[in-house]
Amino acid sequence: MSSTRPGSDRRLGRTTVQEAFRDGGKTPSSRTVAALAGKLGLPVGRLLELQRIAAKADKPGSAPTQPGAANGDGKSTGPAHAGSAPQQLGSRADGDRATEVSVAPPLGLRDPAAPLRGRGTLIAAVEGDLSVVPGGAVGGRRGPVVLAGMGGCGKTALALETAARRISDGHQVWWVDARADSTLEAGLRAVARRAGASPDQLAHGDTADVLWLRLDRLREPWLLIVDNADDPTLLDGPGDLAAGTGWIRPSTALGAVLVTTRDLSPSTWGPAARRHPVPPLTDVLDDAAQVLLDRAGNGAGSPEDARVLAERLGGLPLALRLAGSYLAEVRHTPLPLRAPGVPDTLTAYRQAWNEVPGPLDHKEVLAQTWTMSLDLLHHRGHTHARGLLELIAAFADADLPYLLLLAPQQLARAGALTGLDGPGLWQHLNALASFGLIDLTENPDASPVLRMHPLVRDTTRDPRAEPVAASLLTDAAVEIQKTGEPGDLGTWPAWQALTPHIRAALDRVQGDHVLDSDLAWSASLAARYLRGAGLLHQARAVLETVVTALRKQLGADHHDTLVVHHSLALVLHDQGRLDQAREAFETILEAEQFDETHPLTLTTRHNLANVLHGQGHLDEARAAFEAVLRTRSEQIGATHPDTLSTRHNLGRVLYDQGHLDEARAAFEAVLRTRSEQIGATHPLTLSTRHSLALVLHSQGHLDEARDAFKAVLAARREHLGDAHHHTERTRQMLARITEEQGEAQP
Repeated sequence: MSSTRPGSDRRLGRTTVQEAFRDGGKTPSSRTVAALAGKLGLPVGRLLELQRIAAKADKPGSAPTQPGAANGDGKSTGPAHAGSAPQQLGSRADGDRATEVSVAPPLGLRDPAAPLRGRGTLIAAVEGDLSVVPGGAVGGRRGPVVLAGMGGCGKTALALETAARRISDGHQVWWVDARADSTLEAGLRAVARRAGASPDQLAHGDTADVLWLRLDRLREPWLLIVDNADDPTLLDGPGDLAAGTGWIRPSTALGAVLVTTRDLSPSTWGPAARRHPVPPLTDVLDDAAQVLLDRAGNGAGSPEDARVLAERLGGLPLALRLAGSYLAEVRHTPLPLRAPGVPDTLTAYRQAWNEVPGPLDHKEVLAQTWTMSLDLLHHRGHTHARGLLELIAAFADADLPYLLLLAPQQLARAGALTGLDGPGLWQHLNALASFGLIDLTENPDASPVLRMHPLVRDTTRDPRAEPVAASLLTDAAVEIQKTGEPGDLGTWPAWQALTPHIRAALDRVQGDHVLDSDLAWSASLAARYLRGAGLLHQARAVLETVVTALRKQLGADHHDTLVVHHSLALVLHDQGRLDQAREAFETILEAEQFDETHPLTLTTRHNLANVLHGQGHLDEARAAFEAVLRTRSEQIGATHPDTLSTRHNLGRVLYDQGHLDEARAAFEAVLRTRSEQIGATHPLTLSTRHSLALVLHSQGHLDEARDAFKAVLAARREHLGDAHHHTERTRQMLARITEEQGEAQP
């Protein structure tokens, strides 16, 4: 061992050495560790490994020290479908970023001509609970305020009114859709980013903790509204909602959470929650009557007529809105042109209702209301209105991208609504919207969608329409696939809109039901989008469902089953479940009916080597990568993208073993070829250049490393933006080198 005292070398400042060994001191750089290894006579690879472990334990957002670990590498080699290759680990490259989602309150749904009626007392109580400074709760925190009631009672309208009031008071308000776990998590991730969380902090699997850490630090009033949480188990997230460890937790004095749901149970929401039942308007029939008059317009009848009809409709706000919209549509038609016998006044509408014997529950009220509306639409020539509404109801309770799923060509191929062309479809959609049966929403930043109230969906759903909906989902997946792979960012908005509907169709495949091969293919593509978007829990759930079904139908060793199983193994790797991922890849290798040099087998061996690397089995990982590299170089050439991916990942292993010269040579070779093939600013090229800069840094070539990081940072800023976590990590490495160069000065 060298007798030179650490810190006596001018490249190792005294402060640097003290910090490296001080408990709680600053994490040392790779260059510092390499220099210390030389002075102490220890293996550089072991010290580098310890330094990387320390860096991972450092504060969120610390710079990566493993080439490629945070930057991805490889390429997507096709969809998970029969005859196509499975993905390679690292295929997301610089593409994994947050999925696009809006958390702005949908204030456009508020109608100034139809203000909220009959809820003054309830709104005052809710405002009181949202505004009171918490004192009685443990730690001075306030539990969520819960609006609970049956469908159609106007819970969302109440939440919108609250949002509008808070915004007018200058508060920050976020709105998250909780109908599906994918939209819920994407929305809450967006809230976390708005509250100051970096993408890097959201990539560590503790998103719920990061979200509430950032919310607790805000110094301005805020309100988080979680709408349509009818399945509160989704709010458990990684913990337990009632215990305050789920997605929704007690908030500090400056913040508040408002939830709309059908579940009023105290055990669901915990003791800190303030729960408010939202009943129909039966106790305030004058207000219920005014809801009818607001919608129906002048001349439809007297307040007393409206009051009698409101009582017959059970005071259900949704039924009141549908009835009022019906009368407004009828009365919009000139009197000489109205169909004979069609109710056009409040009294006539009530008389039509009187033909239905006895009292009705809220679903029966709604069913009778929309039946009258559909009958009128059919009389007006909208002969496909009922079939179209039943088809819409067969999809998930989520925003429906109708241009993607209801295109006339797809409808014709599915054998649905024959003869309905584009103009006819648009007329039918607008007719349904005019009667309040659906809502058509326009968003300049996204494709238009339609929404259907859950209660309308429940009363309209016909199981016979579900196979047609599944067929339309597959057609839509094919159309998206024509524009790019699920890992391509340009396809993400379409996949984001389609995925909740694919998952809903998949959920119906239970027991002895057979999973259609086309739906299995669509689901595997959706899972690849979810993986790329970082929604790993959802991706895993989808793939486990598909794998289980295919094993029953085709067998565990069938090619289609193995391909989807391979995708599941990739997600397990991304989740850090390395033992499970390794077991999955080894099982796939044993089952594959190809020799070890077959391209599909090589992809599996490549991915297994990545898992071995992650487990710390560096010698095994190196041997596996070297074997794959030799075969790929012989079969497809040294410059093929798959070969380059293997060489890049081999460089990562060499780096971890402390073979810096060999790692540098590998990265330099890959960088030259990628720069020629795909350009210097392609995400994969930047990934390799970032990795090479890390090696230069570890070798002590600080000027070269600094220049490389500067170039990568400029390109990532231009193509990914300042907020992307790859941009942030490159920025952090550049700052670290700048600091170290300052320390190294005499």
